[in-house]
Amino acid sequence: MKYPFEKPLPNAQQAWQIISQQEKQNQQALASLCSEIAEFMQQNLSLIDRKLVRDLSYISQLAYYDKGMLVKSVAYKADSDFVMHFEYEWIIFQGCMGLHETGVMQDKVSFSVDKEGNLLFDLTAFETLSTAGEL
Repeated sequence: MKYPFEKPLPNAQQAWQIISQQEKQNQQALASLCSEIAEFMQQNLSLIDRKLVRDLSYISQLAYYDKGMLVKSVAYKADSDFVMHFEYEWIIFQGCMGLHETGVMQDKVSFSVDKEGNLLFDLTAFETLSTAGEL
């Protein structure tokens, strides 16, 4: 499932120019662009963070994500494709049983950038798992 991010990159024209050049001497510009995208995503993460949380039931049926996702890095892959590494804390809380546990989930998501600076995330791996299609 492809998910279009609600906000385009602020310097879309400059970003596309860097992406379209993709030359060895352009590595510094690509690294700088990756840092800019990571900062942009961190500032706007609340627009997509819930879509990036996988099913936590393998930890516990009570495990959930509240808030506080952190973008660790963005890396260039090829063409107009990037990968964003991120982490978030999961929580299990059941006060009546005295249960309060936390942990950190590290994950990544691929996305592409178009000429207008729009980000298109590939959320296929984040879809809810189901056994419905097994019959």
